[in-house]
This record gives sequence, structure tokens and C-alpha cells, in this order.
Amino acid sequence: MDSQLDLHTLRDEQGRLNEQTFNVALATALRCCRSGWRNNETTVLVERSRVFVENKAGRPDVLIDPGNSYPIAIECEYGEPAIDDAIARLGERFSRNMLPIRSAIAIGIPNEVEWWSDSELESRLATLDGIDLRIVVVSADVRQDSEGKVVVTDVHRWPSHHHVTGDVRYLAEICEDVAVPQSVVESYAKVVAEHLWAYARGLEESVDTNVGWAVAHALGQGSIAQGIRLACCIWLTSLRLQDALAEIPETRQLGVRKFAELRSGKTDLLTLSELRDAWRGILEINYKSIFVPALNALDEGLPSLNGAEVLDGLAREAESITALRLGNSVDFAGELFPKLLDDREDTAAYYTLPTTAHLLAQIAVDRIPVKNWQSTDEVGRLRLADFACGTGTLLRAAYKRIRYNYEVAGGDELASIHEIMLESGITGTDINALAAHMTAAALSSFEMGQTYRETNIGAIPIHGGTTGALEFLVTESFSDVVGESVVQSDSATNGGAIIGAPNKGYDLVIQNPPYTSPVAGKRARRMFDVAGVSEQDRQTAIAKLRSYRKAIAGNGVEVSHGRAGLGADFSALADLKLRSGGVFATVLPLTAAHSTSWEKFRSYMEKHYGDLTAIVFTTDSQSMMSADTNLNEMLLIGTKAGGDQSTVTPTSGEPTKSSLRSILCVNLRRHPESLNDASVIVREIKAAETSTVKSGAIRFAELQIGDWARFPVSGRGFPWATLGLRDRNLSGVMCNLFSGALKFYPEDLEVKLGLAMVDLERVVEIGPTHGQIGHIQGSTTGRGAFVFHPIEAGDVPIYPALWTANAATQRRMTVEPTHEGTPIEGRIESIKAILQKRSNTFISQDMRFTSQSLVAARTESLSLGSATWTVMMHPEKSVVNALVIWLNSTLGMLMRTGYGNTSQRGRARIAIKATADFPIPNFVEDSDAGEWARLVAEDQFDRLAELELQPAAYAWRDENRHEIDWVVLEMLGIDAPEVRRAVSQIRDLWCREPSVHGGNLQIMRAMGIEA
Repeated sequence: MDSQLDLHTLRDEQGRLNEQTFNVALATALRCCRSGWRNNETTVLVERSRVFVENKAGRPDVLIDPGNSYPIAIECEYGEPAIDDAIARLGERFSRNMLPIRSAIAIGIPNEVEWWSDSELESRLATLDGIDLRIVVVSADVRQDSEGKVVVTDVHRWPSHHHVTGDVRYLAEICEDVAVPQSVVESYAKVVAEHLWAYARGLEESVDTNVGWAVAHALGQGSIAQGIRLACCIWLTSLRLQDALAEIPETRQLGVRKFAELRSGKTDLLTLSELRDAWRGILEINYKSIFVPALNALDEGLPSLNGAEVLDGLAREAESITALRLGNSVDFAGELFPKLLDDREDTAAYYTLPTTAHLLAQIAVDRIPVKNWQSTDEVGRLRLADFACGTGTLLRAAYKRIRYNYEVAGGDELASIHEIMLESGITGTDINALAAHMTAAALSSFEMGQTYRETNIGAIPIHGGTTGALEFLVTESFSDVVGESVVQSDSATNGGAIIGAPNKGYDLVIQNPPYTSPVAGKRARRMFDVAGVSEQDRQTAIAKLRSYRKAIAGNGVEVSHGRAGLGADFSALADLKLRSGGVFATVLPLTAAHSTSWEKFRSYMEKHYGDLTAIVFTTDSQSMMSADTNLNEMLLIGTKAGGDQSTVTPTSGEPTKSSLRSILCVNLRRHPESLNDASVIVREIKAAETSTVKSGAIRFAELQIGDWARFPVSGRGFPWATLGLRDRNLSGVMCNLFSGALKFYPEDLEVKLGLAMVDLERVVEIGPTHGQIGHIQGSTTGRGAFVFHPIEAGDVPIYPALWTANAATQRRMTVEPTHEGTPIEGRIESIKAILQKRSNTFISQDMRFTSQSLVAARTESLSLGSATWTVMMHPEKSVVNALVIWLNSTLGMLMRTGYGNTSQRGRARIAIKATADFPIPNFVEDSDAGEWARLVAEDQFDRLAELELQPAAYAWRDENRHEIDWVVLEMLGIDAPEVRRAVSQIRDLWCREPSVHGGNLQIMRAMGIEA
């Protein structure tokens, strides 16, 4: 049925809107959402007969033909979504191009729509949030069997139950994302990567060593093997683009031909020389960002036969990828590239998952203060950057959202926007030259036929003592003119290329920076420790970065002091480059929320950014935001303010003074499995950002998948400490404990603690670091005053130490020393100093909730501390008794969870500096409440010290731990039945936190948590 049909003719005799009427109006509204749909009448079809070859299920309600990917059918009915009708469409072949329906969308029309007038229907469909469509997506694996019949298998429904709701603009967004399921892209990228490894191995075996190194150096790689692998990747990308360009009339007229066409009629393989000539012809048009590195890698010395065979095989791979019809929204090369690297762990260069990028980019881009998204001029003036861009996943996601916002607002000049954005709107840099090239190639794919001149996307390698993109900390442009090396993505030569990064010049900086640390270790990689970088150059880069930190700190940008690693330095870089009202969006390790090494970063963000939103995934199993990190991470979005206590509203972008600073803390219980999942979560978070209440649930298809809460900034790590806690009630308890109150909203409980909360160092003296104390026997460090060895049975140690944590023996609050120290000859003064720091009270620095029982412990004799157990000193026994009881209670362990570094689930590390700031009740308070707490502790400690405790994660069932909790309540003067009930619930909720049970299946099963 033609969309121009008078809507009045489609009413039934009772005057209600029938489904056909709605379908016509829906199609009309959808056409307005995308530029290509508005400008091509045949893209969105409604109530048309004979659009399918077999036409098994009659005419579709609405059919969308994107042109560069698979068609999508939309089926509507009043009430619940038309799921059966949508499933029936799967496998139907579109008569225009014989392509099957792989995804269909079922729509449930709200019943009240039946009574709307025609004008109300049209206006509500065209209005943001004007209608809540019930949406379900069905997709399937669609193939042809040996007889050419279409076979539909593995039907998948999204969401798996119930439905999601959204307006027409949201439906238009879904249409783009469901055309090619992300699972298809990921699985095929894995297959292609395996093929590329095989091609590269064969070529490596036949290539001369000097030629192999020439290929590696052309792509900035430190090994022949990786150089050839990545050469295969860029050749594959070039062959795909070559075939795509050959299908565009404008470029075809300029002589571009597909690889298969060039080979057609030849009895032999296409020679490397013939392919070079074809690519040089394309360079005459443009696309240097792809074909310059491809030609540089296609070295003249490559073996003719083997090289031709590899390129022929890659051409077939390119054809098979094209057959997937990925469209312009999928970056296949970005999926493929990380799978070919072998130094990702060494560089801590982890690549952002597409779902994470989608989530982060949507929130960030929608905050940019654009007054008129329809304006080509205003959108064209936007500037965004990623100074650690990798293959461009975040830049692609941000640019895609910008294009979407422009289109749905009515913008139609996408080609003009593309040219402007590629030439001057987007800045991307990476240490890997090929990654930067692939970023430019991926961004180019949005408008394949649109040419552009130079880009601001390139590589700043770590060699010759440079710090990579961190050079921009002290400069606004960087080139090889000063003897350094910058490879600009579309420059045919390396000489004279310049990448600009003006201070206060960007509306959005979005990035997933490297996490390398200044300290080497099993998980912490050394800064600038990149393949091919000499130790001398690495040390030069470190020294330069130190000077850069001092320089920017002198100008008021105090974000990094070095201990946090490069993640903080890249955050400082983002701050320098953002204009007032600009948006900062980043992926960071969760340590940034908890560790003292990130304290300056947190303080700076609180002071200079408004509308801070922090997002953490708190799944029961490991759930990453970046590929292969095996670390807990967080997303952080903030709007740069114009002054120290100012915030910026997402809608107006105008700085306003505010005396109350707060952070929206979002803890998600599941990672988005698809782009559509991410979009749903984005809408929930954006609703929370503008909510007038203080906390709430994040829901997806009627299921709670997370919590959010807005907490005021109260200092000393709060409310950052709540990030990683799944339950918002626990987050509230933690923040209120910090303020000296126990509030538990489900029980409507609010009581003041008998004592104020103070820093631990105000109650006790904190002992020395283990490096001052000594080292274990056999260690090569040689640090400290003593060397330690385990205490054997029957030993009577002179210098005992509580050196290690032993989960099997340390089950009671009173423990035995584990090691004996031997003074190191010649270190008399150090020995005397350390002996003055002995104690019989200790706090655990690295608490494993899944196996260890004690956060704090006492020894009968004065003992030395260690890296595991830090000394706490106070002359009054009653004070340290009270402290040990508190730290081993549910409330004490809850505070430890938030205040410790929980980037690895099931454990909470805490540095000595953080230990000093750790909030505890003021057990030395000179008051009746203080005296009472000490009296109760003195009376009860010996009894409690005899109780054998289960690992902390089992506190929910550990009656002895419950006894400790009741004594704590008595110490604080709040031991009442309603408080005991609340603490029991808090204890159970705490044990169910992934950061506590650590995904341990035995513990989870015991609590009845499904793995």
C-alpha cells in the first residue's frame, strides 16, 4: 500500500485506527530518521505486495532495504509485539536483490493508539518520547542448502524475554545495529585471523630476512612475524576497499577495478607488480591512509610467486567478507587487528570492546552542547579526539553517534559532514602506525565514495626518546622537523608531516589509554616498554614525561604524580585539550576509583568537572570493558567546567555555580552483549542523570541489571569507594558510615554511631613499609634492616615477624608470628629504628575475602610487620582491641571493600598511605561514648579472640562473625533489635557482592547464586 494513501480511508467502521493505518504512519516517521531513507523512496516500503520471492507470509508491514546490508522486516500488531509474524519473515528473500531476511523486528503498538486521531498519531510518532513502542528483535542463521533452498536455523530473540520500549528514533537506531549481528562479525573475524596467521607464516618462511625486516619496519613493527601478519591485514583491508571503490561509478570511471577483474582472463596469478600499479592508480584519486602503508609493505623484494599466492588468497578473503554485507557501521578490520598482535600484554594496549565503545560514545556525544543538531555548520565545527586510538573503535562509535544525531534531527548533508570531520574534525593518534592507518580507513568507510584531503590521524611511535602522544602535554603540534618521527596517516612520505592538537580545542576527548605503570610486575607493565624500544630510549621518555608533569602542574593541571601510570597522564592530556563545556569520556582501571595513586586524578575531576558519571560492571564472572585485560575497569564521563566549583548541565552546556558536588555512581550487573543492549543501558543511565531522586534501579526488559545512586563528594575517596558495589543500599550504608551514621533504607533505619569517624592514623601510629623492615631470605632486593626466614617448630624467635598471610592457621583474631628476622650486619641505625616500630596489632594489606578470615590481628609478643601485615601502634590495649574487633566486623569489612583496591574480585588491597586515611570510629575519643567503646572491647576481646572464623566471604553463615558484629554494635551504643536486623541484611548483601565472593563457584552455590 502506497505511503501517500489517505489515512482516513484505512479506518474501520468503529472509527478506530487499524494496523495498516499505523504501519503507513510508522513508515513515514521512519523515513524522517535517516538521510538515506528520506532521500530514497524505495528504502522504506510499507504494505507492499510481492516484495518477497516466495511470499509465504503475505506482504510485510514495513520493509527496510539499507542497500549495503541485509533487508529488515518490521511486523506490527496492537498489544504485545508480533513475534510470530516476525519469525515467519526470517529467510524470506527480497525480490529486489534476492537477499534473505536475517533479522526482523516485532512491534507491539500501545492499545491506546487505536483511539488517537490521525494528526495525533503523526505528531506523536514524530516527537521524541511521543510513543512507547514495544520492541522485540528476532534473528537467525540463514543459509542455502545444496539444492539452493533457504534454511533458517538458530533463531535468536532479543531481548530473550519481555520486550524493550522506545520511540521511532530508537527503532531507527535498532534497525542499523541489527542488520549484522555482532556475534557474526566476531566469529568471522576469528576465522579470518586464523587464515591470516597461516598466510603470514607461509610468507615468512619464504621471505629473505632483510626483506622481512623491511616489511616490519615499514609498518613500525619490532619483529618480522608480526610485521608480516599486520601487512596481510592491511593488504586485506586495501583489497576490500579496492573492490568497494570499483562499485562506485565515480571512482570506476577513474579506472578503479576489482581484484577479480584485474585477474580475469589471466592464466597465471596477478603479479605483485600489476597490483602495485593498480594501487598507485587509486592513490592518484586519494585513500592514501590505506594504500600508502599497503604499498610500503608490498616490498619489491617479496618472493614473486609466494607473494602473489598470498595476495590472491587475501583477495578471496576480502570477497567472503564483502559477502557478509556488513554495511558501513561495522569495523571488521578493528575486530581483526588485535587478534594479530603478539605484544598487547607488554604494552598494556588493550582494545575497547565495540559494546563498551557504543555505550560510552552515546552518553558522551549526547552531552556535547550542540544547540541545533540539524545544522551542518554547527555539527561540522565539532572537534573530537582520541590520543590512544588503537584501531579507532571509540572514534568510530563517537562519529557514528554524531552522524545519527545529525540525521534524526533532519540533517541531509552527510557527505559534507564526512569530509569536514575527516579533514579537521577528528584527531586520532597511536604508537602503532598501522593501528592509526586502520583508524583512518575505518572512518573512511562511513562514506566510501567521499574523497577528502589530509587527516589529523596518525602515529607517534615510541622511539628516539619520544613519549608518543604525551608530547602534546607541552605542545600543540608535533612533527619530525625537530628530529622526532610522526607518520601521518595519509602522507606518502614521513618527512614534514604535522599532527595538530590545540589546547582547549576539543568538544570531546574519548579514549581508552594504556594502563602501564611506573613499577614493573606481573600485572603492572613498565612505561614505554614497547617492542623495538631500547632501554636508553625508554628511560629518556620517562625522564621527559616527568618534566612534562611538572610543567603542566605548574599551570594548575595536577592530575598525575606518576604512581598511577600512563592512564592518569592521558587524562591530563585530555583535560588540556578540552574546551570549557567539553566532554571527557574514558575507560580506566577500577584502581582509578580506589587507589591512593589516583588520588590527584579524583580530586582534580571533582574540582574541575561537572555531571560526573562513573560506570562499573559488577558481574559475578569476569566482565571486561576492554579485550583481554582480565581487570575490572570503569567508564568515566564528565563535562569540563569553567571554574572550580562549577558544574555543566548536559542540556544547556552553560556553567553554573554549585556548592554541592556529586557523582552518579552506576554499578551494572551485566555487560552489554550487543549494541542494542548497550543502547538500552544508555537510555537508563541518561534517565538517571536527570532524575530528581537520589538512587534507583537500571532495568532491561523488566529485569534489574544494575543500580545507580548519586552521592555528594565527601572527601577521602568517597563516593568513589562505592564503585564496584552491586547493591545501591550497601553503597548508601558505606557513604553514611563515613559520615558517622548507620542508615539502611529497606528497614527505614537511621541511627547515629556513638563515635565520629576519623582517619586511622588519628587513632594509631602506622608502621613502616616492608622495604624498610627487610626482605625474605633468598630475595635479591637486599632492602631493609632484617632478612627473614620461616619459624620452625620449637623455635623461640628473638625478632619475630608477622610476615605472611596463612589462611589455614590465621582463623582467630590472635595469631602467631610466621617468620624470624636476622639483623643485617652494618645496618645498626636502621635496626634500632625498626625495632622501635614493633607491635602486637596488625592490619592486612592484601585481604582475600574468599580464603582469609582476618582484616586485623593481634600477636601475644611484639612483632615486626611486613608487606602483608602492617603494624598499628597504640599504648592502650583497649584501643587496639576495639580497632581489631571493628575491622573484623561486617561494617568494618564493608568499609574495607570500598576503600581497598578491588580491581581483582575477591580481594581488597590497600597501600600504607591509604591505610593511614582509612575511616574508622574514633576509639580514642575522650567522651562517655569513647570510654564505653573501650570498656566493651576490653571486656569482650579475649572471648572473641578464641572464636574460629570462617573466610570473610562466608560471614553470612558464620555465627562467630555474627558475635563480632553484635559486640561492635554494643561498643557503638546502638545495639537494638532493629539495628541487628539491619546489620544481618547488610552482612548478607555484602557477601553476595562479586567483589567479595570473587566468582568462587563453591561460595556462590552455598549462597544460592546462579553461576
